[in-house]
Amino acid sequence: MGPPLDLVVCRLGDLTVSRRLSLAGDSPLYLGIQQGWNEGLKRAFLELPRFEWEQGGPG
Repeated sequence: MGPPLDLVVCRLGDLTVSRRLSLAGDSPLYLGIQQGWNEGLKRAFLELPRFEWEQGGPG
């Protein structure tokens, strides 16, 4: 799955759409979200605890 991404907002208790947004793959907002998401995933991966064998343990 990928762009375009469509977002709608409905207020609590109301079934009418109060806001609507469609993000094309080349829109600055989509590209910014994508870059931030990618950087966050990389950062989270790097902050995971290391396995024993990665810390110079046996094996």
